[in-house]
Amino acid sequence: MKILVLRPGAMGDLLLALPAIRALATRRPDDAIEVAGNGAFTPLLSLCPWVSATHDFGSRRFTPLFAEAPPPPALRTFLARFELAVLWMRDPGGAVAARLRDCGVARTIGGDPAAAGTAPMALRLARLLGDLCPAELDLKCANLDAGRLPPRQSKPPIALFHPGSGGQAKLWGAEQFTGLAWRLKAVGLRPRILEGPADAEAVAALAERLAAPIVRPPDALALAATIAGASLFAGNDSGPSHLAAALGVPTIAVFGPTDPGLWAPSGPRASVLGGNGVWPSPEEAAAEAVRLWQDRAAE
Repeated sequence: MKILVLRPGAMGDLLLALPAIRALATRRPDDAIEVAGNGAFTPLLSLCPWVSATHDFGSRRFTPLFAEAPPPPALRTFLARFELAVLWMRDPGGAVAARLRDCGVARTIGGDPAAAGTAPMALRLARLLGDLCPAELDLKCANLDAGRLPPRQSKPPIALFHPGSGGQAKLWGAEQFTGLAWRLKAVGLRPRILEGPADAEAVAALAERLAAPIVRPPDALALAATIAGASLFAGNDSGPSHLAAALGVPTIAVFGPTDPGLWAPSGPRASVLGGNGVWPSPEEAAAEAVRLWQDRAAE
């Protein structure tokens, strides 16, 4: 059977769905799972062993799902391949689900995860699968295979800092990241700064205090390769922190105003510090970072 998962949204939204996708693949190992999401981030799923193909949900192919006119033959032909569609998205009135069934999809399940209780997002997504999801969800698995990327492990070991985020309120601040960087430099980790498209101001503030190279990956897979080559990643509540955790990189995810009980990244070597209005200190972050790095080295 072919399954189509619809998961639009930002990078973190897509990556938080990986434990549930893995659970679905475990329950139905003979089925092929394809994912439609934000085209800027779906290339990351080429690193996910449980996803057979990806599609850009923002492309013209999917636009007729939101129109009143009859779906075009090309969309019907494409969707008729799927026996099940999982909608992890807002769908007021079930209009999109009805369109999918009109196009030949035998069954649709899911719903708006934001309305599915107050559990961690990964668990909310899993619950929307109903009986297709195992009772237990593994939140400590590296759901992206870094081995599918070109080897880029750096020597000497690199600590990669991402001072940006999608919202100003989520920024730990340049002074705090500098304090963390100097403490990690003292134990042998060389600092580098990661800059994304919306991070210029936060990166400039950190670069004023920290003499470190700045890396600007051009796309999602280049970003994954950059993160996978680091010995340690430290960032705010943002997409790159979720990506580092999913790749199995030792990750310090700094939360401030947001609730890590809902939005914590999933991965085997991820530690969340702060949250719900409380920020960690650089000393606390450094101690946890050194522990994660040393534990990884001892494996």
